[in-house]
Amino acid sequence: MHARSIGLIATLAVSMLASVAPAPANDPPHLVIFTGTFGYRHGGISKMSATIEHLAELTGAFTVERTEDPAAFTPALYARADAILFLQTTGAPPLTEAQRAAFLGSVACGDAFIGVHAAADSGDWAGYTELIGAKFAAHGHFGSLASYEEKVYEDAGHPGIAPIDADAPALTEVTINVEDQVSAATAPWHGRDTFRMSDELYQYQESPRGKPGVNVLLSLDNESDYWPFAHQVPNPRVILASRSSAWFGYKDVTPIAWTKSYGAGRVFYTNLGHNPSTWDRPDFQQHLLGGIRWATEVRADPSCISG
Repeated sequence: MHARSIGLIATLAVSMLASVAPAPANDPPHLVIFTGTFGYRHGGISKMSATIEHLAELTGAFTVERTEDPAAFTPALYARADAILFLQTTGAPPLTEAQRAAFLGSVACGDAFIGVHAAADSGDWAGYTELIGAKFAAHGHFGSLASYEEKVYEDAGHPGIAPIDADAPALTEVTINVEDQVSAATAPWHGRDTFRMSDELYQYQESPRGKPGVNVLLSLDNESDYWPFAHQVPNPRVILASRSSAWFGYKDVTPIAWTKSYGAGRVFYTNLGHNPSTWDRPDFQQHLLGGIRWATEVRADPSCISG
């Protein structure tokens, strides 16, 4: 990323932080980013992790470290970490039963869990799905004509930069509903009912809506990626591609970002972030920052975790 672009994004991000609740007065929470992949690997993971690290340095709201090693999930990690962030994890991390229990137990004791995009396509045990709130089922939406043209990346807020994501056909330019007008994670869109974004959207095996402790922040207008827009006409490119997972005529709205309680801990998940260009958008950065800061406002009782 060019230095000029980073400076602009940093300035915009700082200006929007005024609406985010301040971090605790003690040492900032420590965030561990886990980027292990055990299936498909997203392009741009290094860029995404670097963006989070940059925002940590910029705001001082949290400190950060990164690992791809499942063996890192030890008591020593939970002793220093206040939050775990699964960034584009796919497949099943080879965690032992003891590691799984300790992972879930740390959140139940008050640590935070943050999941970005493919975190919902990770884990292979029921406890993880209960923690995050939903599990990936299909790519139910395939994009407008713009998704197959370079302008999808321009629309994503970074004109003139070549795309680094090879999965452009999976990107879709959609209308997103802002369901929560109070949360720090929706701060950049407060006062707006909807906004537009080009990204890859999931359908889930079960909707998280209505599950205990879940508060939906953003949802997808499922008809908004039809072509032409505002008409119930399936995108002809989807038909030509024989996309069997495209759910034509699906009329409900799909939650794509939410917060959730888990024991004494807090969970924040966002489906957004597949498209590397999304990470250049100040509104997405503020969305992620707001979610991280909300999730880490509480701290775990060390005796609970060690016990």
